[in-house]
Amino acid sequence: MSKSVDEVRSTLLSVLANGEFHSGEALGQTLNLSRASISNHIKALTNLGLDIYSVTGKGYCLANPLDFLALKEISTHLPADYSLPIEVLNVIGSTNQYIKERFDNLENGYACLAEAQTAGRGRH
Repeated sequence: MSKSVDEVRSTLLSVLANGEFHSGEALGQTLNLSRASISNHIKALTNLGLDIYSVTGKGYCLANPLDFLALKEISTHLPADYSLPIEVLNVIGSTNQYIKERFDNLENGYACLAEAQTAGRGRH
């Protein structure tokens, strides 16, 4: 089963988050994609506003390491009795669409947060 575009980009972000260089070849092997496909995904991530360096012979590197949203950290800022469901995602088309597609199976008060949206209103 192949990964969705959002899953590929989320995985790329997770790998690049450490701020070190990663070769296109190694990224391609990790994701079972060609280097050209990796390059296209990197361009799309750059279009989201991420500053990604591309250096021949070294690979790709984020200008600054990323700290992702962490549910555990978010929870420390909520009241102790807070019990509504929260989901944290890396890259997604639209959090609104994601919720709409799962609406019948979600608990009242469910919240979805994302690092980046590729198609949603909050993508800018």
